[in-house]
Amino acid sequence: MNTGIGDAVNLAWKLADVLHGRARASLLDSYEPERIAFAQRLVATTDRAFTAVTSRARSPASGLRIVPLLLAAPLQLATTTPMFRTVSQRE
Repeated sequence: MNTGIGDAVNLAWKLADVLHGRARASLLDSYEPERIAFAQRLVATTDRAFTAVTSRARSPASGLRIVPLLLAAPLQLATTTPMFRTVSQRE
């Protein structure tokens, strides 16, 4: 859902700028590459996290127990951590 909202916001401001004459129509060409790049980063990050938690090298439960410990420091720096911005879909 957050990704869809981000897509809508990205497209909306671009359309508004073009329609109000603040930008050329070519600005709209940047929408797809920007959003696809973000979606690819999000899927890759989610896939790595899922793989780490469900790895057969250790039980999934042990992976789940360690997640809060691993995320404690990044969550304290949430607004400046690129990984957090990607996972939380804040770009």
